[in-house]
Parts: sequence; structure tokens; C-alpha cells
Amino acid sequence: MDSVELDRLDSLEGWVAIKSDIFEEEETFKLGFIVQWNVIESKFAVTCHNRTLQRQKRKAEVSVGDPQMSWAGLFSVSDLKHIHQQFTCVADVLGGCFPDISGFEESNIWDLLFLNRRSCPEDDSERDFDAPCRKLEKYFSTAIDLCGRKIVLETLFTQDERDVEEYFENLQEFKKTTMQEEMSRAKSHLRQLLQSHRSADRMVALLRIYEAEDEAYRDLVAVATSFFQYLLQPFRDMRELACLYKIEILKSLEFEDLGPKRIAALEKEAEEWRMKAEDAAASIQDITVTYFAQTSKALAGMLKQMEEDKRRFGPAAWASAAPRLEKLRFLFAKETLQHMRATEMCLSRKKDTIKERLENLLRRDQNQRADSRSAFGDGRQQDTVDQLELQFYETQLELYDARFEILKNEEQLLVAQIETLRRQVKELKEEVVYYDVCEDQEELQSMIHTDLQQADSPIISQLRRRLQSLESKRGSICSRRAYLRNKKDQCIEAHEQKQLAGKQSSMLLSQHHQVHLKREKRKEEEQKRKQWVDQEREKTLSRLRSFRERRQGPYILKTPQSRKCPSEVSCVSQPMSIISLSPSTSPEEPPSIRPAPRRNKTPKKQQPKDIPVQIYSAPPPPSVPPPPPPPPGCGPPPPPAMGGFGQKVNAAPRKPVVEPACPMKPLYWNRIQIQDNNNNTLWGSLKEPDIVNTNEFEDLFSKAVLQQKKKPLSDTYEKKAKTKKIIKLLDGKRSQAVGILISSLHLEMKDIQQAVLNVDNSVVDLETIEALYENRATGDEMDKITKHYETSKEDEVKLLDKPEQFLYELSQIPDFAGRAHCIIFQSVFRDTISSIHRKVQIISSTCKALLECKALQDVIGLVLAFGNYMNGGNRTRGQADGFGLEILPKLKDVKSKDNRINLVDYVVLYHLRYFDQHAGTDKSVFPLPEPQDFFQAAQVKFDDLTKDVRKLKKDLTACEKDVQKVCTNSSEEHLQPFKQKMEAFVSEAQKEHSDEEDRLNAAQKSFQDVVNYFGLKPKSGEKEVAPSHVFLLWYEFCNDFRNSWVRQSKNISKERLKEAQENIKKITAEKRVETKKINAHSLKERLRQKEANVSSS
Repeated sequence: MDSVELDRLDSLEGWVAIKSDIFEEEETFKLGFIVQWNVIESKFAVTCHNRTLQRQKRKAEVSVGDPQMSWAGLFSVSDLKHIHQQFTCVADVLGGCFPDISGFEESNIWDLLFLNRRSCPEDDSERDFDAPCRKLEKYFSTAIDLCGRKIVLETLFTQDERDVEEYFENLQEFKKTTMQEEMSRAKSHLRQLLQSHRSADRMVALLRIYEAEDEAYRDLVAVATSFFQYLLQPFRDMRELACLYKIEILKSLEFEDLGPKRIAALEKEAEEWRMKAEDAAASIQDITVTYFAQTSKALAGMLKQMEEDKRRFGPAAWASAAPRLEKLRFLFAKETLQHMRATEMCLSRKKDTIKERLENLLRRDQNQRADSRSAFGDGRQQDTVDQLELQFYETQLELYDARFEILKNEEQLLVAQIETLRRQVKELKEEVVYYDVCEDQEELQSMIHTDLQQADSPIISQLRRRLQSLESKRGSICSRRAYLRNKKDQCIEAHEQKQLAGKQSSMLLSQHHQVHLKREKRKEEEQKRKQWVDQEREKTLSRLRSFRERRQGPYILKTPQSRKCPSEVSCVSQPMSIISLSPSTSPEEPPSIRPAPRRNKTPKKQQPKDIPVQIYSAPPPPSVPPPPPPPPGCGPPPPPAMGGFGQKVNAAPRKPVVEPACPMKPLYWNRIQIQDNNNNTLWGSLKEPDIVNTNEFEDLFSKAVLQQKKKPLSDTYEKKAKTKKIIKLLDGKRSQAVGILISSLHLEMKDIQQAVLNVDNSVVDLETIEALYENRATGDEMDKITKHYETSKEDEVKLLDKPEQFLYELSQIPDFAGRAHCIIFQSVFRDTISSIHRKVQIISSTCKALLECKALQDVIGLVLAFGNYMNGGNRTRGQADGFGLEILPKLKDVKSKDNRINLVDYVVLYHLRYFDQHAGTDKSVFPLPEPQDFFQAAQVKFDDLTKDVRKLKKDLTACEKDVQKVCTNSSEEHLQPFKQKMEAFVSEAQKEHSDEEDRLNAAQKSFQDVVNYFGLKPKSGEKEVAPSHVFLLWYEFCNDFRNSWVRQSKNISKERLKEAQENIKKITAEKRVETKKINAHSLKERLRQKEANVSSS
């Protein structure tokens, strides 16, 4: 059977697919051949040069390592003839182009047998070598043109044996390419059908095209489905395989007894398989997005073409194609919805990936900070964090857009269904009904009257119910869209605020950097000036020296002497002496401007006091013996025997009937009634106590009163007559907006009226009141609605649309606009005044800490002392009484000679050693204010606070006028409790506003005191010093100081612990105390425990 199948003519056994473009050339190169006869080897020397690459190399366009540019080889006459046969197989035209080179063949035995065989001269000098070589060059050039460069070069100059499989097609790629071509053909066929719509001038022809177009779309979907299923299959297999391996590894970890190394290896392998499964799932999602993008694009083209066709035909002709248009809209919305949902999944995955990378980066940053890495790495990581945050923000915006598209397509699905239902209802209404012949006219009139009064058919009622449910779903989508839009706006606003803060901080840093550059430039200029002075002084001294050598004789050279400055004379009494590291010089020694050299001997530390150590040779006996077990308690009484009570069915109960004031919750127990008072059970002797407070018990355990479910506000209005036209006074968008608001409010108008009149937010919240206030009727709208109510009859008033009725009833609430505005402002005032109070409090507390903190003054004094010591001998920077605060953030850049610590670290270490008595202990307190307080204070602007306070005052005045207006226009019935609550609020708000305004003025004065206290001056071009400038300087310095303080405190704590351990070791070594474990079962130990128990008892 197998041999028969192999011998079939159509069998593909042994066949392979060859690449179709294996000899195609991507670029055109000009090749030049040089052929010469080699007399020594008796062969033709063929050299080929790639002129194009050589020309490019001379122009420096090709770098080293590019393709080969020259080839060379030796070929005999037989080799050239064999090569010619191969070229002829490719191009038959070359058969007559090969030159005659038989005269160059070598002599063999046949030449001896046939003497007349060789016709060419024997002597090489008589041969013509040039003509055949030129002909061969021309032949090879022709072969290049006919056969191609790749075939000719590989035939002539084969350097290595190439793998045969290089010429074969990859079956996977071949199948993928074939499917792509099928999909491209299906797309082109559908595109041709869409373009043929314009040629159809009749509806019948257009319907035929629609049928062919639907068939083409189904073919496209089938081809695309098979192609994308083929793409998805490897990733599905990988996901399944990864899950299986992961499950097996988890089973091994759970049930097998493994070593720690094996467990770690399995956990690592499980994590790798988990990552592979996640990557496969991500690839599946990406391919799914591509598939739905293709199908939705095809449906979009079909829908667009059909809408263009709708404009070319009338309503009657288009009625036959209307169902297909509705179906297309539904399919397009459905495919686009699936596309956007898949896109949302991809964006969520991308956002989670960025979030995970950000968390890993922050964790790595914390580890690096713990290891005290360089500041350059921190800056680079900060840039990476900023980039990741920007990517996260952009992905979040894309996710919001995708969700908007999802809501849009969900609404389109609902709209398509709504239009279909409306069309069906319209067709059912317009359906023609034929009646039997009627001879009596009175009977005909009665039949017509009965049909008019008859309600709609059940089918129409069902369609209307479905239509109403779809409208409610559409309203919920509108509310979700509004919520999503608010979230997106908040995200954009937060990002813009963050960018603004970043720009401000970068501007401040650039300004500080410019100041630092100017300082460095000034330092370089001073250094150059000093070098120039030294050079001039050296020149002058050399001239004097040469003059003295030439002019030997009595002369006196007088130099002007300058008096010493009192500060230089009294340098010993400077405060710098507190940090002097060398002994004071004697009066005979000349003063030196250099600092004294640091001695290797460290100052003698104060010997710690003796630490009391108590050494125990045995564990102490228990002070209190264990308590005895509790005595056994009495068990519950045995249950009564069956029939022991002798109950009778008709006997009256002993206890009276209890009648609660309200229905109570039932307690489901098995009742026991006793007729015999001599019964020995518990129930016969048990007395029931009287309940003292029944009201409390009833409030706790009474039945919950079922409240009637309130209908939506839109259902309270009277349904309109079906045969009469609804009256609309508002425009379309306005009516739709009010209608959506009515559908979303599950309230009654009396609840709204009660909330507005009584200033009660328990039933109607502030957001609802704000929405009602924003959507209230304008003056023109109210005039139209009121005029209609006044001039129309009762039946015509009932025909008014729901939004108009709602706005009219809302306007019937006494002074609704003024009352709602006052209620809304009450909430806004609380939020605004609390925000202002918090910012003012931050400024006040920070300024108070700067002015009154004693430890801060100590730290600043240390910085001043160290700075004067470092600037000693410099008349422009030394002997300072103070310094500008701009230097504080730059102290960390002042490194020691060995780059081990900076100046901030040394100030912290010095403060802990000589100023903090509790350094290294829990009682040690950070000497400066918290850095976060300075950062929050730097974000506050006095101009913004002043504007907010003024605006709040203006709004409060307007609210007070509204309260007075409402109280004047309201009747006694509706005056309270609005007047009482709002007047109390206005008086309290005025007091709070006045207090907050005073606090703001005090904070500004306090900040000005800080500016004057530290001698700060405004920048060039600014009138006054800004809080952001001052507090950012302190924030950077305090942050650096705190990090160093924590690190140095830990080091000091470790040193103290080490010293204590060494002292304990010394004491134990001197006493030679040996500790041994006591046998708990020895006679001596048991006697000791017995004595301890007796003494404790």
C-alpha cells in the first residue's frame, strides 16, 4: 500500500519549496572583468572588480567590513567550457556568445595519434593572447546582464560550500505569507465591490452588490480568522505549557521534601515559567487587537459607502435596504467595542508594567541610598523615574480615551437597537388593516369609535418597554461618561501642576547653579590676579638682587610698613579657638596664617562610668508556684423526661398576654407550658423579671418598616396621549440634558423641596442640588413655560414634555435659585477656608521654628565658625559675622581631602559630639525643623492666598445678600429654618474669615521677620523675597542634614554598644567567672526549689 502511494503521480513525497526570489538583486552594481592568459599555469586568470563599491569607498561611503569588492581565479579551457554549459542552462542566448579558445587546450595523447588535430602554432610567441581574452571579458559581461550577478559570481568564484537548505522556503513563513496573500486578495475583492457602488443607478443592482459584498466580507472574516488563529496557536501552546510546568513545580514544592538549594532553584524556575506565560498572554492580546482592527476597518468602509448610497435614493426605494444599514451599524459598533476592549486590556497591562518598573526602580534607589552611592547615579535614576512617570501619564490618558471609545460604541449599539425598535413600531402603526364590508352606517361608526379607543397591540407595548429599558441604559452611559471625563480632567490638571512645580524647581536650581558658576569664575580671576602679583613680585626681587650685585656700596632700601589690623592682632581671642586642633603658640613665635597641622593623637575621651553587671550562675527559681487547676463545676441539669410535664392542649397558659407597642421580630423557639405548679423543673420555679425600659428594646428589635420604593422623577409625570403631539418648548440639546438629569434622579419633587427649604442634605446630597442649580430654567425658558401654563387648557398642559414640566415644578419652589446658591456656597466656604487655614498654619509654624529654635542657632553658629576658619587669611570672605543662606544647600558639595565625607557630615558629627548629650540614644532629638515642613511652606504663595481671601469675602457678601433677599421674599411658612441656619452660618463665616485674614497678615509679618532676621535680600528684578526661595534653601539643607544625622547617630550608637560589650568582657575576665548549666534533677537543685516554694507560699 505504501509503495502504491509513493508511486502516485500527484504525490508530494520528496518535493521541497524553493524560494522564488533567491536570485533577485536588491541593488544594481557595475562589474568589470579582466582576463589574461597565464603562461606558467596554462590557464586563464579572471579578475572581477565591483566598480560601484570601489567608487563609494573612495568617497568614504562604505566602511570596513562591507561586502567583498574583488574576486580572482584561474580557469582552464575545460573549466570555462563547463561554466559556459551552466550559463546556457539559465540563458539559451549565451550559446553563440562563447569565444573559440580551443587553441589554448593542453596537449594530450590524442595529439600524438592525430597530428593534424592541433591547428594553432606551437610557439607561444606566435599566439594571439589578447583577442580571446577580450572576447572572454565581453562574454562575462553579457552573462552578467542575462543570468544575473549572483549566479555568475557564485559559479565562477565559489569560496565555500553553501548549505542547500538556504535555497528552501521556511514552511512556517511560507504558510504565513500564503495566508497573508489570501487576506490581501479578500481585501482587494471587497474594495472593488465598494468602488462599484457608483456604477449602480438602480436599487435592484445595488441590492445585488450588497449581497456580493456581504459574501466578500464573510470570506474576509473567514480568511482573517484562520490567519490570526495560526498566529495565536504558538503563544497558546506556550501559555499552556508554562502553566503546566508551573503547576508541576508548585506540586513538587508542596508535597516533596526538598533541600534549600533545590527549593530556590525550583522557585526561580517557576518564576521564569510565570514570566513566559505572561509574555504569551500579552502577545495573544496584541494579536487580538490587530484582528479586531482589521474587521472593524472593513465594516467602517462598508458602512460609509452605504451611507453615501442612502443620499442617492429616496425613502421609498431605500426602505428595502434600511434593515441592512441597521445591521451594519450594529456589527460595526460591536466589532469596534471588542477592539477597544482588547486595546483597554493592552493599555492596562502596559500601565501595570510601568508601575512595576517604577516600584523596582524606587526599591533599587532605596538600596543604593542605604549603600551611599554617588549623586550622579541618583540624578540619572531621577531622570529615569521622571520618564517612567511621563509614560505612565500618557498611558493613563490613552486608557481614558479607550474607555471613552468603549462607552461611545456601547451607546452606538443601544442607538442601533433603539432605531430598529422605533422603525418596527412605526411600521406596525402604519400597517394597513382591511375590514369586511359593512352595510349599516351606525355599525361602521361604532366600529371606528371602538378602534380609536382600543389600546396598542401587545407587540407594540412590548417594543415600547424594550425601548424604555434601552433609553435608561443610554442615560447610565451618559453619567459614566461624565464621571470618566471628570477623572481625565483631574489627571490632566494634576500632571500640569506637577510640571509647573518641576519647572519652578528647575528654574531655582539653574539660578543657584549660575550663582555658583559666577562664584567659581570670580575665584579663578582672583587666583590669576594673585599669580600675576606673585610673578611681578618675583621679577622685582630679581631686579633688586641683580642691582645689589652690580652696585656694591652703602645704601639703605626703605620699604613702607603697614600697621596690623586690630583683628589680626587679637586673632587669639576669636571664637575660632573653640575648634582649634593645635596647641596655642607662644608669644615669641610669629603668627602664621596657615591652620595648624592636625595631630595624629586624638583628644582624650571621658572615661565612661562603671557599668553594673550581674552574673547569674543558675536560673532563678519561680517566685510564685503555678496555680492549681480549677475545681470541677456543676454540669447542666438533665433534660426532662418525655411526657413528664403532663401538658394539656386545652389548658389556659399561666402568664398573661404581652402586647408590644409595635410589631417585633419573632424569636423562633420551642415553647414549654407548665400547668402543674409543683413541677420540679427550672421553669416551674423561674421568675420572669419585668422589663424596665421597653422603648429601648422596641427600638432595637422591632420589625423594619418596609418603605415604599420611590419611583424615578420621570415616572411621576402623566403619560402623554398617543394620538396627540407632545409639546416641546426647549431646544433639542437642552431638553436632552434635562431629560438625562430627570432619569438619573430617583427622587420626588417634594423631597427636593423639603431639602431646599429646610437646608437638609440627608435625602438630597450637595451634588444633586448643584446639578439642579446648574440645570435650572433661564429667564426666557421660564417665560415660555409660564406663558404656556397660563394660556393653555388643562389637556394641553398635560401634553407638555417631561423636561418642561420638571423645570416648571422646580421653579415653584420658593426662591429655589437663591436658596440653592446659599447651600452650595456653604460647602464651598468650608473647603476653601480650611485650605487657607492649613497653608497659613504651615507658614506660621515654619517661621516660628526658624526664629525661636535654639538648636538651629547652634547649627548655624557651627557653620559660621567652620566657614570663618576655612576662609581664614582671606580679607574678602573671612572674619564674617554672618552668611547668605544660599550657601546652605551647597555645603554637601564641599568634600574632604580624601573625599570621604563632606562639610554637612562634619557639622552633624561635631554637633552630636559636643552639643547633643543624648547622641546615639533614643532621647536624641533632631535639632532642625522637619524638611517636609519647609517643602510644604515653599509651595505657598502669599499672592494666591490674598486673592483667595478676597474672593471668599466677595462671595460671602453675595451670599449674605441672597439670604436677605430670600428672607424678604419668603412667606412665614417657608422662612424657617432657612433663615435661622443661614444667618448663623453667615455670622460664623464672617468671624472665621476675619480671623483667617488676621492670621494671614500675621504670617506675612512673621515671614518678613524671618527675612530680616537672616538678612535676606530679594533677587535682581524682584521687589521682595518669595517664600519659595527661602524655604527651598532650608528644605535642601535640612534634608541633607537629616540624612547625615540619622547615619551618624547609628554609628555613634554602634560605637557605644561596642564599648559596653568590651567593658563587660573586661569585668568578666578579671573576676574569672565561669557559668555552668545546673542539672535540674539533682538533689541540691530540688531542695532549693522546694525552699523557694515554701518561702513564696
